[in-house]
Amino acid sequence: HPRLDFRVPFVNVTYSKYLGDAVLRYTVISYPPPRFTWTFLGNGSESRDLPNSAKQFDYGQQSELRFTRLDMSDFGSYRVTADNTINEPATAIIWLLIRGTPDKPFNFHPTNVQEKQLSLRWQAGYNGGYTQTFIVEISLDNITWTNVSQISAGHRDGWFTTVIEDLIPGSEYYFRLYAYNINGRGDLADVQLAIRTLRETTCAPLLDVSASAGVGVGASVGVGVGGIVLGLIGAIIAFTIRRNLNGSKSTCLRSKRRTDDELHSYSNIEMNPQTVKPIYEDLNKGNTEQRVYDKISPL
Repeated sequence: HPRLDFRVPFVNVTYSKYLGDAVLRYTVISYPPPRFTWTFLGNGSESRDLPNSAKQFDYGQQSELRFTRLDMSDFGSYRVTADNTINEPATAIIWLLIRGTPDKPFNFHPTNVQEKQLSLRWQAGYNGGYTQTFIVEISLDNITWTNVSQISAGHRDGWFTTVIEDLIPGSEYYFRLYAYNINGRGDLADVQLAIRTLRETTCAPLLDVSASAGVGVGASVGVGVGGIVLGLIGAIIAFTIRRNLNGSKSTCLRSKRRTDDELHSYSNIEMNPQTVKPIYEDLNKGNTEQRVYDKISPL
C-alpha cells in the first residue's frame, strides 16, 4: 500500500508571504503508482476547493501543489491523499503559513487583582513565521501609553502571564497588548482592559478603654453603693468594647465603626453630669441598688 518515502525530506510546514509563491510536495512509495488528491482545509477540518492560485503537478510517485501570487485566504492547511486503489491510501496534512507580522493575541483578561498589583493572561496568536515578543502597555488616561511588560515567546504558543506591580490602591488603569517580530508590529488584541485596583484596607490604632471605663464612671459619681454599681456598669461596657475590638482583621473597619459608637455612648454617660446625678441620688433611696443589681447581674 502507499506509504511515505522517507528518502525524500518531508516538509509539513511551508512558509511564504502575501503575493509570494510556494510549493507543497508529497512523495510516496507505491506500486502501482498512486493517484494524488489535494484538498484545502483552511484553519479547520472541512474540505474546500483548491484556491485559484494553486496548480497540481504529479510525477509518478510524487505530487506538487504550486502557488503563485498567494492571497491571504490561501494560507492554511492542505490534505494530500495517495491512493492506488489496492490498499489503504496514504494521507498527510501540510501547512502553508504566511511569513509576516504576528497575529494579534487573544483571550486577554485580568486575574488576581489586588491593591498594588494584578496579573494579566492571554493566548498567543500565530507568530508570523518568526519568534515573537509580547508587549503590554499601561495608561492612566487611555491616551498616553507606556511599555510596562515585555515577554519574549520564541516559537512557543499557548498561554502567557505577566504580573504588573507598584500600582496605586483604588486607582483605574488601562492595558493593551500586541506582539511583534522581525517583520514589525502586529495588531492590538481585540480587548483593551480597564481595571481598578482594590482599595487599601487598614485599621487605625485602637483605644485601650479597659481602665478608663472602669474608673471614669466611678470617679464621676464618687464612692458608695451607687459608685460601685455604676463602676460595674462601666466594667460591662469596657468588656463589650474589648470583645468587639478583638474581631478578625477582615472585619476591622466594621469593628472600628461599632467601637466608635460605643465610645460615643460612654462619653455621653461620663461627660453629662445631669444624667449621672439623678441616677446617683436614686441609688441611695431604699433598696434601689438591690433592684438595679438584680437587673444587671445575669450576663
